[in-house]
Amino acid sequence: MGEPEDEESIGMLGLDDDDEEQDEAGEAPEPGRQRAPGLRVVAGVRAKRRARLMAIAAIRARKRARLLAVASLKRRRRAKLAVLLAIRARKRSRLLALAALKARKRARLLAVAAIRSRRRLRMLKRTTAGSELRQSA
Repeated sequence: MGEPEDEESIGMLGLDDDDEEQDEAGEAPEPGRQRAPGLRVVAGVRAKRRARLMAIAAIRARKRARLLAVASLKRRRRAKLAVLLAIRARKRSRLLALAALKARKRARLLAVAAIRSRRRLRMLKRTTAGSELRQSA
């Protein structure tokens, strides 16, 4: 309760009035810096417009980033599929090469067997022809 009396006594001394004058002088804008109230409204509208444009740009950037992420995922999948297809094609070509080698071996063996069978047939024809000649004599 002693404090309000101290404030009043200071006010009576005239010290308080000087502070108020200084505060008012500090609050009052200087003549070169005075702004009309309409300019503050315009600045507020501009700030709102900028904020709205920034929000729209952020949304668009997010959408673009999402689309690019999806596209890169698709590319990765395609690349993986291409790698898998290449591996499968390599396996197929190896298998086909092995099958071709086996087919060549078989063909060689069959050619050798055919030659041997021809020789046998010739030998049989000769022996049968010789035996027929002997019997006829």
